[in-house]
Amino acid sequence: MVVKYKTTTRNSTKKSSSVVSYISKNYKRKTIKILDFGSGTGRNSKSLRRRKFTKVTEYDPNIKGKTRKPTGSYDVVICNYVLNILPQTQRSRVIKELDRLRWKTLIIEVRPKIDDIDRHWKKHSDGFVSPANTFQKVISDSSLKRLRIRATTKEILWKGCIKLTR
Repeated sequence: MVVKYKTTTRNSTKKSSSVVSYISKNYKRKTIKILDFGSGTGRNSKSLRRRKFTKVTEYDPNIKGKTRKPTGSYDVVICNYVLNILPQTQRSRVIKELDRLRWKTLIIEVRPKIDDIDRHWKKHSDGFVSPANTFQKVISDSSLKRLRIRATTKEILWKGCIKLTR
């Protein structure tokens, strides 16, 4: 049986992620090329632009106008809360795509835990489907370190977030 669920939610928080704060604090040159991979509604990209980063590209295969596959090279690629909303087959494709891209730094943030799982959440594949009909997968820091993405270094920045460099 195939379960249909949403991978993007329009009512996601308007607040930008911790990754945006990290980039703002650690990258002073505002002309670095940034790819927001799985940008969804674009909250992180908008926040980066408000912080004067001028070369921000959004990619999300589920959002009209953002479906063009990224090409070229990037100083930073962010993949924020993408891997944890995809079932295993799609997650594997995204990991291969991230590995294929040319980047200097890749920052992946995922859901490290789900505090509110109750009887309304349904087990599905290797995760859960929430009452809002969104797939959610908890991904540990050790799982992040084992991602099959070529990198020179892999560093956990905080719980649920890894920085890879080439």
